[in-house]
Amino acid sequence: YATPFSGGLAVVYRNGMPSYIHPNGEQAFECTFPAVGAFENGRALVLTASKKYGMIDTHGKLFIDTVYSEIRPFIDGRAVVKSAGERNEVGVIDTLGRRIIPYGKYSEINDFTDGYFTAEVHDTTNGNTIATVVIDKMGKVISYLKENNQYEIIGDFHCGLARIRLLSTAKDEYGSDYEGFIDIHGRIITGGAQYASVEDFSDNRAFVSDKRDNYFIIDTRGKVVTTKKFSEVASSYREMGFKNGVALVLDGLWGLIDTNGNYILKPQFRGLDHNARDGEYIYFSENYSDSNNIYHNSIGIAKTDGRIILQPQIYRYVREGFRNGVLNCYINNKPTYVNTSGKIIWQGKELKDESMTQTPPTVNIDFMRRGHFYAYSTPKSRYSYGGWAESSNYPKQIPSSSNFQSSALSVKVITEFMNYYSTTRQKGCEFYIANTTKDTISFNAQDSRLYMKIQALNPQGKWMDIEYLPGSGCGNSYHTMQLEPNHYWKFVAPHYEGDFKTKLRVELKYIDPSDKSNDRYGYNKVITIYSNEYPGSVNPAQFWRKERYYPTNIMDPYTE
Repeated sequence: YATPFSGGLAVVYRNGMPSYIHPNGEQAFECTFPAVGAFENGRALVLTASKKYGMIDTHGKLFIDTVYSEIRPFIDGRAVVKSAGERNEVGVIDTLGRRIIPYGKYSEINDFTDGYFTAEVHDTTNGNTIATVVIDKMGKVISYLKENNQYEIIGDFHCGLARIRLLSTAKDEYGSDYEGFIDIHGRIITGGAQYASVEDFSDNRAFVSDKRDNYFIIDTRGKVVTTKKFSEVASSYREMGFKNGVALVLDGLWGLIDTNGNYILKPQFRGLDHNARDGEYIYFSENYSDSNNIYHNSIGIAKTDGRIILQPQIYRYVREGFRNGVLNCYINNKPTYVNTSGKIIWQGKELKDESMTQTPPTVNIDFMRRGHFYAYSTPKSRYSYGGWAESSNYPKQIPSSSNFQSSALSVKVITEFMNYYSTTRQKGCEFYIANTTKDTISFNAQDSRLYMKIQALNPQGKWMDIEYLPGSGCGNSYHTMQLEPNHYWKFVAPHYEGDFKTKLRVELKYIDPSDKSNDRYGYNKVITIYSNEYPGSVNPAQFWRKERYYPTNIMDPYTE
């Protein structure tokens, strides 16, 4: 597998092990680290086999030693680090590895933002925060904001102000505390108003909301900038507000305003991809039905200077946006490249309707697929609960003519029965989980996703995962499901196709019937079983590489 060039070098992988190459293909230097990052500003992050981080230069020389359990991104020449010892202490280093804030002084240090670090001092007896300390770039303490019953700091400093929760007897109609701001010297800024919620400052402006969830704009003195109110403000990766002097707001339709609340683009967009705004571009959507009453969602592109460069006609695109002046997308069912002027510079052949082809396509990928086997307990049973994503794959009665393994929970792959895998109608083979015991079997699950994945034999003859289960940040994602005696679930496994011929199998984990803890977060005692082996082929990167994942909304808590 090969990655794009960055800082003059590219990371390439052979048998899952990384190295760096020059544009002419020659290896830059000997690399012995099992995991490395791309070069940026002449440095790259590396990870040792013992899970310790350090940094190397473009000659492969280690200039920040591998003694850290964490090195956060450098911001203005400073990075928060954590020690690799048992105490896992936190500090700050510069780009040469010199200590700016030593270990042991603070319980937690937040990333450098707008000229300041904020650090927390905790009570060693109960872990509660005693104070928030504001620190400048050189490690000098600017102020010591002691926690009290008046406020609680809930954000970092932006434009010299941080969000706070005002702890007073006054509550809103839902019994929640009001919010405001505090400056680096401990002065509370509210503008004399009571805000139901406030967002971080950017470009010396902040969006605040009233009890009716109407957003309006204030300046750093707490003064209201405009009388206009908005029902929603676009957010990107938990950041809400102005970027480069503009903000996207909803007033019936989405529009673009400047820092004084004046419209640069009047409200006109029905939908918006909040997470795909890259730099000076906005991705907006329009919904419509065609002559066959098929529902479509088309994407268009606007610039933050008010120009619409492409009317809605894209139906899918790479979420990173423009790279090297080109956007990778699909228009009229054709793979397409669009330049920054909105002009189509290349199109491939139109994709055929896969449902009309006699031979469905196989799955040819170079990454590990996220877990995708979903099921559910019998409807109306006392076990039919849990998770936010109910599946229609309910248990079915095992017919008397079946030949599943007797008196066991088993996984059986039947390669001679080909079927369609997923809505893309890709080629796959059927397999079953069958319970022929006298007991109801319990399974851990994430939003109805079983702890089940496909494995393959690697070139060294070792069974390795080619699929993985992502972690969820929401506790409600985790639950249990049950399969009753003499019942089965049916699935379709994707037919993987790659350069390496091998054998595959399905791995399944279920809760040991002797475990009575009823722990829905997956800490039960589990038993692992495997299906029969079957022939297949994969690509080498499927054994180790995970693609970056972008959550689609608040109901999608998966980030890995």
